[in-house]
Amino acid sequence: MAGAQVQLQVGGSTKSAVTDSTGAFSLTYSGGTNFSLTVIPPAGSGLGAVTYDGVAVATYNDQYGAAGEMNIYLPGGPSVALPGSRNTFGCIYGNLLDTDGTTPVVAAPPSTAPDRTSPAACNGTQPEGVFNDGSTAISPGENGLVLFGGLRVVTTGAGGSFRIPLFTGNNGFAFSGSLWGGNYTGTDTGDPNTATAYFWEKFAFKPRVDLYTKPSNFPDTPVGNLVLEPFDPATNPKVTTLSITHDTSALSGFDFSDPSKALSFSLPLFNHAIHSAGIELGQYYHLGAGAMNMRIVKLDPAAQSQQIEVDSTALNLDTLARSTVKQWRDGTNLGTPLTAKFLAIPSLQAPANNTTGQSRTPTLSWKAVPEATLYEVDVYDANGKLVWYGLSKNTSLSVPVTLGANQTYQWQAFAYEGLEMSDAIGRDLEATLAARWINPRHLAGLRRLPSNPVNEAYGRIAQAYLDTLGYIPATRPAGQRYLQNLLANGYRESASETFSFQTGN
Repeated sequence: MAGAQVQLQVGGSTKSAVTDSTGAFSLTYSGGTNFSLTVIPPAGSGLGAVTYDGVAVATYNDQYGAAGEMNIYLPGGPSVALPGSRNTFGCIYGNLLDTDGTTPVVAAPPSTAPDRTSPAACNGTQPEGVFNDGSTAISPGENGLVLFGGLRVVTTGAGGSFRIPLFTGNNGFAFSGSLWGGNYTGTDTGDPNTATAYFWEKFAFKPRVDLYTKPSNFPDTPVGNLVLEPFDPATNPKVTTLSITHDTSALSGFDFSDPSKALSFSLPLFNHAIHSAGIELGQYYHLGAGAMNMRIVKLDPAAQSQQIEVDSTALNLDTLARSTVKQWRDGTNLGTPLTAKFLAIPSLQAPANNTTGQSRTPTLSWKAVPEATLYEVDVYDANGKLVWYGLSKNTSLSVPVTLGANQTYQWQAFAYEGLEMSDAIGRDLEATLAARWINPRHLAGLRRLPSNPVNEAYGRIAQAYLDTLGYIPATRPAGQRYLQNLLANGYRESASETFSFQTGN
């Protein structure tokens, strides 16, 4: 991004620079004091601004004193494909068979499910919508599903046949991935309308299938038959259970006695390979005290690259405030029960909700959250588009850009436990926003979801990723220290409700 204004603040001193045609900038100062950095894009760019408040100098100095490089991503702009090798395409095909090895499994999707129909042939062109409905999250109630790499999803047709179109931008004509298929139709009550647990009824898993690709005239690669097994720990030694308890004691304003007002739920995922996405194994809704036993794949203790990830969320359906816990187990500790202890919600202080005549450079403040190590605050326009976001260890931050006069804006605060400034800088914010989307079609236990322009904006970003990539990229920072802590201790974050305010002249 050329022409962006970069402001470096150290104490009461401010230095500034403008990015060059390559998007680069350089600012220097001496001393060991923490600094704050704000990047404001040029007017008319459509991008949002960003502030990093209280960055530790040591983070960007190596042991010899040399400065490190800081990569900053501004949210909200259009993207273009970078030059490189052209995509190559191909298909894999096979049949999904029931547990007897002969009866075909033919999809009969519920009316609310997206169209994931397998293409009739690899006909030399990219099928329309190849990364659209077929890449949205799978949902309970769907049968005849087949997933490649945990990312690309189709449903079976006549004879249990399936065909999955795939592509790669790598400089090669072959790649591999896993194959999972089955019926996501199991419930704890036998009735999806009264169930509190949703899981696979039957499944099949191939850890590796190979695919051949070409720039045109898609080749078809056969992968044989997928034969289903029961996804039941009582009858299949490949399946076991993992116990989880929800601790919501830190949350206030959540009425869990009424599922139409607040919910807490856990989604176990099978992370089967480092190059593949996790496969959702179920949805478990906590509607009372006590533990829930989640059905999961039983992992080999020697296969420590495979993990069960459990994503737990407490959601206030009146305000959309939420708290999230991510935890992991591998084959060595799979029998150890989990407790999802939810982080408190940041309580927004000023500007108060629905106030008018506010400063066009307001100071936003919120109450501290116990155990939080970092805060994020976001400002959106009336349509939910991100205008500015800031990261800070403090509980207030001033908006460094001048907001429009007499305009309505919304703001929200996030609390993170275990995340440090150095972990958060350089993350792909667009992917982070997309991952925040609450998709009502995905969650079987969600009976209602209030209209919210910010969540709807998240959904548009998520759909853009699905339309172009076929998946939403991983949003976790990649620092080695952070990832080590993540696997050992889990990860917690919380999001406040959204407040609205109107600026003055």
